[in-house]
Amino acid sequence: MRDITKNKEKYCRYYAKRCEHLQDTDDIFLCPFGDRCTCRLAAEIQAYLHTILPHGYQRFTIFDFDGRKGTEELLEEKQVIRIKEKISQYCWGLSYSNLRDKGAKNRLEVDKSSIMDARRSEGDCVVIHGEATEKSGRTLVASIVLREAIRRRFTSNANALQTYEWIEFESLKAFAIEGKLTNYQYADWLVVDNIKVDIDASRHARNYIASVIDPFFITRVEENLPTILVFRFHMRSAHPSMQQSLGTGIERMVTKSGTVEISLSL
Repeated sequence: MRDITKNKEKYCRYYAKRCEHLQDTDDIFLCPFGDRCTCRLAAEIQAYLHTILPHGYQRFTIFDFDGRKGTEELLEEKQVIRIKEKISQYCWGLSYSNLRDKGAKNRLEVDKSSIMDARRSEGDCVVIHGEATEKSGRTLVASIVLREAIRRRFTSNANALQTYEWIEFESLKAFAIEGKLTNYQYADWLVVDNIKVDIDASRHARNYIASVIDPFFITRVEENLPTILVFRFHMRSAHPSMQQSLGTGIERMVTKSGTVEISLSL
C-alpha cells in the first residue's frame, strides 16, 4: 500500500488550524475528542485521495461531472445523464434523479445510501470504455467511483483495513514482467487505467504479455476483489485479438455478473 504519511501530516495541520476545539496549535492529535475527532478522520481521507487518485481528480464527485473541460464540451448532455445513471447505480443503487434529490436536501443522506460495501463484498467490477481519440473523461469517471470507495473507509472496522491502488496499464505490464505486482494484485480496490491492445505488436509478443498479466487478473476475480478497468477503445469495436492480447482474466471481469459497464462513446 502506498505511504500516505506526508499527505496525512499536511492535512492534519490543515484541519487542526480550522478546528474549533483546538487553539494555538496545528497538532490535531491534541484534540480533546481523541479517536472520535472528525477532523482527524477527514485528514486521513484527504491523504488517501491525494495519494491514490491522479493529480487534479481528488475533488470531483458525481455532481461535478458535466461532460465539460473548462469551456470545451467533451460529451453531449444525453451522454452525461446516461453515465451519471451508471455511476449512481453502481455506487448508491439509486437512479441519478433520486440521488440528486437526496443530495440537494442533505449530502449526508447520499452517504447513507452508499452500497459500496456490498460492491466490495461481491467483488463487482466497473468497465469504463471509449475511443482513444476522444477526451471523454474516462479517468474522471474512474476517480469518482474510487473516491466513493475511499470515503467509506471509516464507516466500519473492516473498511478501515481496506487498501486502494491506481496503476497505468503500461506500468502493470512492466511490473508483471518484473514480478512486482503483489501490492496491486491484492488491493481491495484497484483502478487499471488506459488499457489498450497493441495491434502493431507481433502475435508472439501479444501472447507473451497476455501470459504475464493473466494470472494477476484471474487472481483478483477468484479473490472477489473489485477492479475498475479503463479501456482506451470502445468495447464493441475492440480488436478481434483482445482476448489473445489481454488474457482471459480481463474477459472474466468484463462478463462477470455484477460488473457495471460505462460507455463514454455514442
